Amino acid sequence: MTGLSAFRLDNTVALVTGAGRGLGASISAALADAGATVIVTGRSEAALGRVCQAIAAVGGSARAEQMDVTDEPGVAACFQRVADLHGGIDVLVNNAAIVHEAAAVDVAASDFARVISTNLTGSFVCARSFARLAARRADRVIVNVASLISGRGIRNEVAYGASKAGVVSMTQTLALEFAGRGIRVNALAPGYFATEMPAEVVGDPARLDRLLRRIPLRRIGSPAEIGPPAVFLASPASAYMTGATLYFDGGYTA
Repeated sequence: MTGLSAFRLDNTVALVTGAGRGLGASISAALADAGATVIVTGRSEAALGRVCQAIAAVGGSARAEQMDVTDEPGVAACFQRVADLHGGIDVLVNNAAIVHEAAAVDVAASDFARVISTNLTGSFVCARSFARLAARRADRVIVNVASLISGRGIRNEVAYGASKAGVVSMTQTLALEFAGRGIRVNALAPGYFATEMPAEVVGDPARLDRLLRRIPLRRIGSPAEIGPPAVFLASPASAYMTGATLYFDGGYTA
């Protein structure tokens, strides 16, 4: 398989967490456009429904499943339900995440734990559930969504930074352990995108100006731009790649 055909995901089933908005919705649309049947998961039934409608409107295939990544039994049940219905799951995109922005001295331990529970533990629980399923095909894939903060310190983001650095470390370990199961594990580390999560920064002209000075391309990303690298990592185009982190940040980490 060479050229553009290597990026196709026909006859595959992909499950995306945190898919009701932002980058998760964009990744889901891109996977569907590449031919995958996409299971969009998240906590908001209404938001998931809108994503499914948008994908269907352009000829894609998507179905919604309510799932909270912090509910361990619920995650296992959801994965099994999807696998039973579709004969397995080929691709997992661990995207669900929350942020708590505050100076480290003001962050309560409970808030720190809440971020870790969603962003890191939730990704682990989903990856473990995925690995435990019977394989539908020989080459399965996990894409963990990390962040530029995985390799850089950013003020007032101690919990989020710790969680996303953990995602990168977990990606490397899972790549070693899951290779024998026919599962590749890579991470996608986005920079700043025009989504709800960094709205406080993007919506403040002074803070946005300071941010753009640190980005060589002098702009933030459009949500639609996250789709192609996600498809690359999910598809046979990256077949000789595991345990890696792909930074997609306009040059911020350079």
